[in-house]
Amino acid sequence: MIRNTRAVVWCVLSLGLIVNPMVEEVSAAQQGFLAKRMSRVLTPKGVNTPESQAQSCPDPSAYLLVDQQVAQTVHPQQSEQEEHSGQGLPAEAKPSGPVGVAPEHKKEVLPSWMVRTFDLPGAGVLTPKGTLIVEPSLQFAHLSSNRVTLTGFTIVPAITIGLINIQGVSRDIYTASLVGRYGITNRLEVEVRVPYLYREDSITQRPVATPSQADTLSTFNGSGLGDVETTGRYQINQGGPDKPYFIAFTRFKSTSGTGPFEVPQDPVTGVQTELPTGSGFYIVQPGLTVLFPSDPVVFFGGASFIYNIPRDVGSGIGRVDPGSGGNANIGLGLSLNEKLSVTLGYDHTIFSKPTSASNLLLTTAPQATHIGVLLIGGSYRWSDRSFVNFVVGVGATREAPDLQVTLRIPTAFSLWK
Repeated sequence: MIRNTRAVVWCVLSLGLIVNPMVEEVSAAQQGFLAKRMSRVLTPKGVNTPESQAQSCPDPSAYLLVDQQVAQTVHPQQSEQEEHSGQGLPAEAKPSGPVGVAPEHKKEVLPSWMVRTFDLPGAGVLTPKGTLIVEPSLQFAHLSSNRVTLTGFTIVPAITIGLINIQGVSRDIYTASLVGRYGITNRLEVEVRVPYLYREDSITQRPVATPSQADTLSTFNGSGLGDVETTGRYQINQGGPDKPYFIAFTRFKSTSGTGPFEVPQDPVTGVQTELPTGSGFYIVQPGLTVLFPSDPVVFFGGASFIYNIPRDVGSGIGRVDPGSGGNANIGLGLSLNEKLSVTLGYDHTIFSKPTSASNLLLTTAPQATHIGVLLIGGSYRWSDRSFVNFVVGVGATREAPDLQVTLRIPTAFSLWK
């Protein structure tokens, strides 16, 4: 029995030693067979591949390399063209532009540095040569004042004997303007402004210390073409980042609007029955503006002299000098991003007392009139050639407008390419 068991074990071991080499040979044969099949499918005729690829299961990346070699062998010129042009790549892998070259940006017809948020005579860097800027604008201004007139005698500061007249004036002015600026050279530009005005005044009078205690309300209005203005600006120096720009300008205002001495008046009271749309006097205003850019802030300031040219107005009044004065402004502009910027500033104007040859008018005017306005504005890029500017002005002195709101939309056009 034991002998039979030993015989069976030896038979099994001998059979295993014989079968194992056969299995290894079959596996190797199968791998070689698979390698030959893949080489027949992936490799065209006439191309010699390394012998090591036929002995083991091939790596797919090796066949990709073989495909490239085949393509260069069969179509060498086409492969070189596709390599340079990118036509052989899928649509998703094709570059949108030349490799290593930055894409071209669309040129801005109206750059941010050229936009003037505030409507001041000397504000802003000049318009480039051959560029025309058309700027429609709308402005609303409201003025109000209360005045007490005493006609009598004051015995002590708290007691007045006579008549007291309380007068309130409310004035609204609506102005629509069309402005055109053109760059003659990169350092010289001209500007023309054509305004159209509508004015309405409401005067409330209430006499005190008289039998009548009722208020008297009078309303007057007027509309028409305003005073057309023209301005020339010249940039003195080159300027640049962290370097100031000096800009000289001269503004001239005509008398195209209806003057205060040309409107009809009530023959009894002498009160104007229609409001004027112009000042009635020519104005020449030379000045200088300084701009200092310090990214992302631009500081600006300017000063000018306002000369009102006297003239004879007739009507028994004679020669009238409306008074000359000066103007100064200061502020800064801050860029928040590529499209939005804000501007803060203050503008102050001083006029001397008006005088007349007959001394019949303007005797109650102060020796000097101060008009101070605090300006807060913003600018938003609408397109590559247009901006939207919005400015709010708040009066800082008694003679200044209580509120002034301005909306301007400058748009640039390149006349010469």
